[in-house]
Amino acid sequence: MRVAAVRRALALGLLAAAAPAAAETRVGVFAAATQSFLSVRGAGNTLLFDGHGSFGGGGLVAWDLEPNLTLELQGSFVSKGDEPWAVFQPLSPDPGSAGHRLAYFEAPLFVKCAIPLGEGGERAYVLTGPALALRRRATLLAGGEARDIGASVRRLDLGLGLGAGVRFPTGIFFEGQYTWGLVDIDRGRPRTRNRTLQFRLGVAVPLFGRS
Repeated sequence: MRVAAVRRALALGLLAAAAPAAAETRVGVFAAATQSFLSVRGAGNTLLFDGHGSFGGGGLVAWDLEPNLTLELQGSFVSKGDEPWAVFQPLSPDPGSAGHRLAYFEAPLFVKCAIPLGEGGERAYVLTGPALALRRRATLLAGGEARDIGASVRRLDLGLGLGAGVRFPTGIFFEGQYTWGLVDIDRGRPRTRNRTLQFRLGVAVPLFGRS
């Protein structure tokens, strides 16, 4: 699974590098509010554990291939996991009250298809694309203590994002996105995958582009 994820990451890099030089390039920053969950499947049942909320931010580079078609690469540090809950927890060796904090650097590559909203230049858009994440830390919170569980959690994660947003002529944008984790991040059992809901508010300005 790790080799396959690396291959996908290389493919994403090649796709981004292949963005036409004639496309307008924009760079930007954003603030993000994230609600993450752990989806656990075992014994034929799927459980969604209490969500973990966090705030963060990141940067982006976007290529406007056409007036209503954009390829965008984002990068941000994201905290995922779940809140302590008095049941058996994924990634944990024992039952009891436990929660998890999974720190990732995440790099989604989105295709955005826009629809003009009027003569003012506002555009509504839908977005979709893969999100590659590199785990930096994995911590179990139990009994008032934090314990490293990096050996139990896969380092690479890959998800599929789907969302929508609106972009204004000033470069300000607001968007929301849900990401389905495609990789079983637990090295043991049961099968555990990330689920993430994120809202972003940011601004992107032209760097260079069409003359």
